[in-house]
Amino acid sequence: VLLAVIVLWIFASNRLVLTAVHPQLASSRGIPVRGYETLFTVSIAVVVTLAMSWVGLMVINSLLVLPAAAARNVARNLREYHLFSVVLALFAGVAGLVTSYYLGSSTGAVISLYLAVFFAVTFLFRAASGKASSGTVPFTDVPANAYYKDAVLWAVAENVTQGTGSSTFSPDKTCSRAEIVTFLYRSPLSE
Repeated sequence: VLLAVIVLWIFASNRLVLTAVHPQLASSRGIPVRGYETLFTVSIAVVVTLAMSWVGLMVINSLLVLPAAAARNVARNLREYHLFSVVLALFAGVAGLVTSYYLGSSTGAVISLYLAVFFAVTFLFRAASGKASSGTVPFTDVPANAYYKDAVLWAVAENVTQGTGSSTFSPDKTCSRAEIVTFLYRSPLSE
């Protein structure tokens, strides 16, 4: 099963990501979206079903969610996101196994606890590192007390967008598909 997942990851990861992020774009590129969605769902179902008998339901749920959530807090691009997710899951599994042996406690609970701590640490790191920019908004149509002000500043600082004019951002304007794809392409996480 591990070999099958590795082969799937090597040969289909780009198509799976594109299918998940933008199904219409994937379809326009000739990718059979329904087939890749089914392949992904079946793969997850098989892995979860087999792993439940080995490690338990709580650990499987923790291993599905927490490494990815923790990696999302610190990754700058998709490659780092995958790498950090796998490394965190492996480290938590090994550390949890060793720790539970010496403490005489439940392995599943210790692994889940390690994963929860990793998420908490990366969440605090992200908050402390100031991913959201601060400062004066350069746009006349974005109020200084707007709830989305930090997101606008971040998008401008990361060159995701420069607004709709020299001094306008148009926060109430609906984004077109082309603009959304451009934002995703320019996003630091797409590198």
